[in-house]
Amino acid sequence: MNAQLKPSITIQRERYSDALCAELLPLLKENWIKSESYKSELPVDPAFDKYQLLDKADLVLCITAREAGVLIGYTITFMNFSLHHKAVFVGHGDMIYVEDGQGRGRVALKLLRESERLMKARGVTYMGWFVNRGSKIHKLLLAVGYKDDEVVVEKRL
Repeated sequence: MNAQLKPSITIQRERYSDALCAELLPLLKENWIKSESYKSELPVDPAFDKYQLLDKADLVLCITAREAGVLIGYTITFMNFSLHHKAVFVGHGDMIYVEDGQGRGRVALKLLRESERLMKARGVTYMGWFVNRGSKIHKLLLAVGYKDDEVVVEKRL
């Protein structure tokens, strides 16, 4: 898949500065509203202090998409050693979001590819995502080689 972006869109890793966290919050809220099943019960309240600690330990990546400098999308991925296979470094895709507009799928694909590239460069050998079955991101992941594996079920206690 060769996806071309507008020249004014940049894809890059950014560190979790206070300024980036402030920029991310409105997009995180939009992502939550559009995709989460608990949206009426749980407000968006990210633990940005923990993201910043994980960033300092190089265990989280935030890849951003900016159009003319304005944040329009992001992907957030985590890295850790597998608890089931201690020598295997794994990645977990936490979130991917691009604002509505022309080229949304191309931007999402570029964010995904850059996340994969940087994760692989850090030694990640397996990457997984928790997604809603049938969602646009689920379809995108399947189209680029991901396979359905386990099903996550949840219950409020």
